[in-house]
Amino acid sequence: MLSKLFQKIKALGKKRLVIHAIIVVVIIALVITGIVFLLQKDQPVKSGSEGSSITNPEISPSNRYEPYAEESSSTPEYDVKTSGDYDYADVEGGAIILKYNGNKKDVTLPSQIENKPVVEIGNDIFDSDTRLENIVIPSTVKKINDYAFQYAGIRTITIPDSVISIGKGAFKGCAYLNGVKIPNSVQILGAGVFSECSSLSDVTLSNSLTEISNDLFYECVALDSISIPSNVTRIGNYAFSACSLKTVSIPDVVTEIGDHAFAFCEQLESVQFSESLVKVSEFAFHFCKSLKSVKLPDSAKTIEQYAFYGCTSLSELDIASDAQVGKFALNETKYESQYK
Repeated sequence: MLSKLFQKIKALGKKRLVIHAIIVVVIIALVITGIVFLLQKDQPVKSGSEGSSITNPEISPSNRYEPYAEESSSTPEYDVKTSGDYDYADVEGGAIILKYNGNKKDVTLPSQIENKPVVEIGNDIFDSDTRLENIVIPSTVKKINDYAFQYAGIRTITIPDSVISIGKGAFKGCAYLNGVKIPNSVQILGAGVFSECSSLSDVTLSNSLTEISNDLFYECVALDSISIPSNVTRIGNYAFSACSLKTVSIPDVVTEIGDHAFAFCEQLESVQFSESLVKVSEFAFHFCKSLKSVKLPDSAKTIEQYAFYGCTSLSELDIASDAQVGKFALNETKYESQYK
């Protein structure tokens, strides 16, 4: 009797040991699965790279990656001083205005501070100053730094022909600014200088520009016409995305149109392409629903994926027979079946 009872207890112990072992194995498997999932979740998605696929071509411009917005503006260490309504510092050639301490809606910046010419306007000096309506920049200024007037309430601005460069996002989101003239002295316009200026409709660009920078007029929804300077060789990414342009003439020295450059320009009907054009980047004319004709020169050998996706009104197409046409470049057009 005792021997049989001992054997039963021993057998029961082995079953419990097996059950415990199975439970441990299941827990370990679940932990490993969770770790793998988290590692995969943190991996960046590479759009357009080899082996990748884009499952939703209807990318909203408001949800896109904005390269200039994620760059931090490095501000040098200054020996800050105060004179009247302004904080300033000494720089090579004169002074830089770092802060405005006043509260006027109409501001004429001084040409001199403590007998030193004002040569720069600092980063973020009027950032989100909604009281500011009109600003006059003196003829001593050579440089307007990053985000100097972003989201300010300015209606008008006078930029003198002493200015050589305007930093990224300098007038970003100035919703009441409806017109601006960039003098020919300006050689550099940073990324997104006028992005999200929703009332901007009258623009004169400097003839000294050689590039339309990334995001320059992104979401300028009132901008329905633009004259691109004849020396421009490249149109940057998202440069005119979501504008209201109706016609565009691209100078003959332009060799590349950046990705999303004219995407979501739903009123764009005609484009005069450069005779030197080599590359039309991905999504360049994505969802230009009113675009009727595309006549590319024989030099345009690269037409990337989704370049003319969703151009539903396209009725005339001229592309070099040996051009490399990316996938879905002409989907949602009458030419979809020819270029799959």
